[in-house]
Amino acid sequence: MNNNQGGGAAGAGGGNNNNNNNNNNNNNNPLAAMENVLTQCLSTDKQQRSMAAAAVEQQFGSQPLQIVVSLIQVLAQSRNMQARHLAAVLLRKRLPVGEQTLIESFDDNSRKQILQQLLQCVINEQNNMMKRQIADCAAEVANVMLHKNKWPEFLPFVAQCCNHSTPDMRKIGFFIFGKLSVAVLEQHMNAIRSLYVQGLADKALNVRIAAVGAVAQMLSELLDIELVQQFQPQLPTMLDILKQAIGSGQYADALSIINGMCDIAADYAVFFRPRLEQIGDMLRRVAVSPDMPDDLRRSCMEFFCVVSQSSEGMVRKTPTFYQHALVVALTLMMDVQVDSEWPNTVDDPDGLQEETNYDCGELALDRLALSLGGRIIMPVLGPMLQKFFARQEWKCHYVALMAVAQVGEFLPLSKLPLDRILQSADHQNMYVRYASVHCIGQLSTDFAPQLQSGYTDAVVPVLMRRLSDKVPRIQSHSGAALFNFAEHATAQQMHKYTPALLQSMMQLLQHGVLIVKSQMITTIAVFSACCTEQFTAIYDQMMGVVKNIIANATSKEHQTLRARSVEAATFIGMSVGSDLFRKDAADIMRLFLDIMNNQKLAEDDITLQYINHAWSRICGVLGAEFVPVLQHIMPRVLETAGRPIKMRYDADPSGMSQSLHFDQQLFTAGMEEKMSACSMLLNFAHDLRGHFIDWVVPTMKVMLPLVDYHLHDDVKAFAISIMPDLVHSAVLGVKNGRAQANLVTQVYREAVMALITAMKKEVVPETLLSYVQAVKQSIVYAGQHSVQSLTAAHLDAITETMLFLLQKSNARVAQREEEKLSPDFDEIQSEKLEMANNVEDDQIYYVADCVGTLIKTHGRAFLPSFDKLVPQLLKLLAQSSTKMSRKFAVFVFDDLVEYLKEASVQYFSRFLPALIQYTVDVKNPDLRQASAYGLGVCAQFCQQGFARFAQRSAANLLQCITMPKARDPENASATDNALAALGKLCVYSAQSLGNNAAMVCSQWLANLPMLQDPTEGPATYNLLLDAVSKQHPVILGPNNANVPRILSVCLEELHRYNPNSEYGLIDADARNKMVRFVVQIGNAPANARQQIVSKLSPDHRQAFDKMMQSFNQQNKNNNNNNNNNS
Repeated sequence: MNNNQGGGAAGAGGGNNNNNNNNNNNNNNPLAAMENVLTQCLSTDKQQRSMAAAAVEQQFGSQPLQIVVSLIQVLAQSRNMQARHLAAVLLRKRLPVGEQTLIESFDDNSRKQILQQLLQCVINEQNNMMKRQIADCAAEVANVMLHKNKWPEFLPFVAQCCNHSTPDMRKIGFFIFGKLSVAVLEQHMNAIRSLYVQGLADKALNVRIAAVGAVAQMLSELLDIELVQQFQPQLPTMLDILKQAIGSGQYADALSIINGMCDIAADYAVFFRPRLEQIGDMLRRVAVSPDMPDDLRRSCMEFFCVVSQSSEGMVRKTPTFYQHALVVALTLMMDVQVDSEWPNTVDDPDGLQEETNYDCGELALDRLALSLGGRIIMPVLGPMLQKFFARQEWKCHYVALMAVAQVGEFLPLSKLPLDRILQSADHQNMYVRYASVHCIGQLSTDFAPQLQSGYTDAVVPVLMRRLSDKVPRIQSHSGAALFNFAEHATAQQMHKYTPALLQSMMQLLQHGVLIVKSQMITTIAVFSACCTEQFTAIYDQMMGVVKNIIANATSKEHQTLRARSVEAATFIGMSVGSDLFRKDAADIMRLFLDIMNNQKLAEDDITLQYINHAWSRICGVLGAEFVPVLQHIMPRVLETAGRPIKMRYDADPSGMSQSLHFDQQLFTAGMEEKMSACSMLLNFAHDLRGHFIDWVVPTMKVMLPLVDYHLHDDVKAFAISIMPDLVHSAVLGVKNGRAQANLVTQVYREAVMALITAMKKEVVPETLLSYVQAVKQSIVYAGQHSVQSLTAAHLDAITETMLFLLQKSNARVAQREEEKLSPDFDEIQSEKLEMANNVEDDQIYYVADCVGTLIKTHGRAFLPSFDKLVPQLLKLLAQSSTKMSRKFAVFVFDDLVEYLKEASVQYFSRFLPALIQYTVDVKNPDLRQASAYGLGVCAQFCQQGFARFAQRSAANLLQCITMPKARDPENASATDNALAALGKLCVYSAQSLGNNAAMVCSQWLANLPMLQDPTEGPATYNLLLDAVSKQHPVILGPNNANVPRILSVCLEELHRYNPNSEYGLIDADARNKMVRFVVQIGNAPANARQQIVSKLSPDHRQAFDKMMQSFNQQNKNNNNNNNNNS
C-alpha cells in the first residue's frame, strides 16, 4: 500500500470540483435545480414529496450519470445542509447497488472522475457529521470496487488520511477502515495492522477512539482466530483508551467501544483472556455508578453476558469476572421503577416496552445462569441475596425475590429460602408481596411436582390470602401463581382447598376488577383439569358465566377477558369430557362462528386467535362429531396457513428510493396467525384421522411447502408433524371406501420426498429428529401402499439422505471432540457436550429405526438401496466409531436378518464378526444387548448361513452371561438378550454346535431365569417349553438330565408370576405351559418323579409339593362338583 498515491487522486478530484458556481439563484443552474429537487423530497407536503421522489427515480433510470454528477456537485458546493445529507444518502444507496453496480455502468473516464471527486469531498468537508456521511458513501462504494480489484487509489487515500496532520482527517481515515469489509482488509493485513497500532497510539484521543472502533469492527468479522490473536498485544492500549474516554466524559464514544468489544466477544471472547479480570473490574465500576448513562451501564452488562455465553469455560475459571457480573446485574435490578398505575395494571407480554435497567439486570441473571451453570453462580449469588433479604429497604427484598424466581431452578429445592419467600407474601410493601407471589408461581413450574408433593399446605394458604389482597395486580398474579401450582398438583393434594378456592375465584370472576376477572377465568379452568370431580359441582354455573362473557363482552377493554373465556370454555370441555361438555359445545361453537362471520373486530383484537386454538380443543373432545363444523372454518384456516407473510414497501428514511423494510410488528401478527392456522390443521388431521379425508388434498397443498419454512420454527414443526397424519388419513380413507388408492400414493410420495429434501438443508439436530421420525411414521402408516408408491429411485433417495445425516452427525461429534482440547474445557462443558451428543445418539437411533422400517416394509426390494448404505454401516460398526454409531449399525443388521431372513446371509461375513466381538464388550451393555439379539435372530432364521458362526457365537454369549456383574441392573438387558440368543442357538442351531451342544445348553439353563426383559422373557420361556413338549434332545439333555433344571426354572417363574403386571417375564401362554409341565412331572411314575424332584433345591421341592397339592385339591373339588351336578 503506497501512501503517496492518494495525493494524486485527491488532486485530480479537486480540479474537477472547482467549477464556476457564481449564480446559485439561477434556476437553469444544475446545482440549484438539484438542490430544489432534494429539498422537495424532504417536504412535509406528501404530494410534493412524492412528485420529487418520482422525478429523481425517473432521472436515475434515464440519465444516471447526469444525476450522479449533480449529486456530487451538491456535496461539494451546496450550502443547503439538508440537501447535502440527502445527496450523500442517495449516492451511498445507488452507486454500489445492482448486479452490475451503477458506478461500474459508467465509462472509465466518468467513473474515475466521480470517484476522485468523492474522495476530494471527504478532504474538503468541514462539517464532521457530513464528513462521516460522505466517507460512509465512499466506503460502501469501495467495498464493491475493491472486491473486484478496482479503484486502486482508494486504500492509499485512506492510509494518507490516517497519516494526515490534522486529527479530524486521521479520525475519518480510521472511520473508513471500520466500514470496509474484512475480505478487503485481509489482503493488506500487515500494512493495516501497522496503521492501527499507530492510530491506537495517536496523540489525539478522538483518533485513538476511532482506531479502537476500526480494530473492533475488523476483529468481530475475521474468520481466522490466529489473525485475531495477532492484535492481542494491543488490548491493554485499547482498554486504556476506553478508560480515557470514560474519564473525559465522552460516554457516546465509550459506549461505541464497549459495543465493539461485545461484537468481538460474540465469536472471540478468548481475545480478552489476558485482561479479563481488569476488564471486569473496570466495567463493574462503570455499571454500578448511577451517574453514568443508562445505555452505557447496560452495555457493560451486555459484555459480561456475551463473554460468559461465548466462552463459558474461560469465565468459570475467572471467578472475579462472574462475581462482578452478578454484582452489576443485581445493581441494575435495584433500579425499580415505581409507577402510580402499577397496582391496577398487568404487564402486556406482547407489548413493545422500552428496556429498563431492571429488565437488563434480570435478563442478565438468567443468561449468566444458563451459560455458566447454577453450581457456579449460586454459591456466589446466594450470599448476595441473603444480604439483600437482611436489609430493610423494600427494593432489596423485591430484587432478591425476583432473582430467586429467575435463577432458583438452578438450586435444589431444599436449598431455596422458601420460608423467606412465603413470609414475604405478607410484607407491608405491595411490590414485595407481588414479588413473593411471582416467585411462588415460577417455582411451582420449575420444581413441579416436588413442590406440590411436599409444600401444598404451606403454599396454597398463602396464595389464598393474596386473592383477597387490596391491590388488584397482586390478586391477579396470585391467580396466575395458583394456575401454575394447580397445573402440576393432584386432586388429592388440592382436595381440602378446592371448594374454598373455587368459591373465592368465582366471586372474583363475577365481582372483581377487570384484570382480576381475566386471570380468574383461566385459573378456574385449570382446576377443572386438576380437580375435575369437585369442579363438576360448579360446571353449569361456570359455563353460564363463560358463555355470557363470550356473547356480550364486546368492548375493547374486555378483549382479554373475552379471549380467555374462549380458552377457558374449551379447556373445561377437555377436562370434563364429551358427555358433559356436549350440551354446551353447540352453543359455544355457534358463538364462535358468529364472532368469526358477523362481528367486525379491531385489528389488535386477540379473540380470533384464541378461537382458532379453541377449535382444536373442541375437535379433540368431540372427535367425529366435529366433522360437520369443518366446512365453516377450514377455508379460512387453509387460506391463513398458506398466506405469505406480509412485507410492505416503505420509503427509506431519506424519503427516497423504495426499498424493503422489515416491519417487525406486521411480521409478528401475520406469523402468529399463520402458526395458529398450521397448528389447527395438525390437530384436526391428528384427531380426526380417517374422518379428515375430504380435507387431505387441500391441506397437503398448503402444508407441503412449509416443511422447510425458514421464517418460523413452529410453522415448520407443524408442517413436518402433519405429514404422517395426512398419509394416515388417506390410508384410512381408502380403507373406508371414501378415496381411491392413488390418493395414498400421491400424498405419501409427496410427503416423504419433501421431508427428505428439506432435512438435507436442516442444521438443527433436534429438528432433524422430527424429520426422520416423520418419514418413518409415514412409512409405517402407508404399509403396503409404500411398496406400491416408492420406486427404486425413491428408496435410493431416502437411503442417500440417511447416509448424509449420519455423516453430518459424525462430523458434529468429531468437532465436539476437538472442543475437549480447549484450555477452557471443564466439567460443565463436558456435561453440555454429552447432552449434545445424546441428541446425536437419538438421531442415529431414529435413522436406524427408519431404515429398519424400510427393510420391514419393502423387504428384498430394498436391498439394492441397502447395498449403498453398507460401506457407511461398516464404518459405523468399526471399533474406532462411537458407541452409539456401532449400536446403530447393529440395529440395522438385526432388522435385516429378522425381516429378510435367508436373503440377509450374503452380509454375514461382513457384519457377524463384529457382532460376535461386541457381545463381550464389557463397557457397553447396550451394544452387547443389540449384538446378542442379532446373533439370536441369525440362529433362528438363517440356520444354514449361520452355521459357521455358531461355535464362536455360543462361546461369546456364554462369556456375556457369566461375566462379572452380568446380573446387575445396568447389565440385565444385555444378559437377558444373550440368554435369549443362547436359547435360539440351542433350539435352532444345535447341530452347528457339534459336540459342544450339550454343554452350551446346560450352561444356558444353569443361568436362567431371565432378569427383566419383558419381551425376551416370555419369548424365551415359550421357546424352551415348546422345545420340551417336542422332546428336543439337546434341550432335554442326555437321559433327560436337564429336566430338573427346567423344572426349577418353571417353579421360580411361577412363584413370581403376577398376572396384573405389564412387565412380567412370562405371559399367560408361558405360564400355562409351565403349569402343564410341572403337573406332567407330578403325574409321572413315582420313581421317575422322585429321581427328578430329588435334584431340586429344598425351596424348589417345597414349591413343587405345594403346587401339586393345590392342583390335586382343585381336581378333587372339580370332581365333587361334577358328581353333585350329576
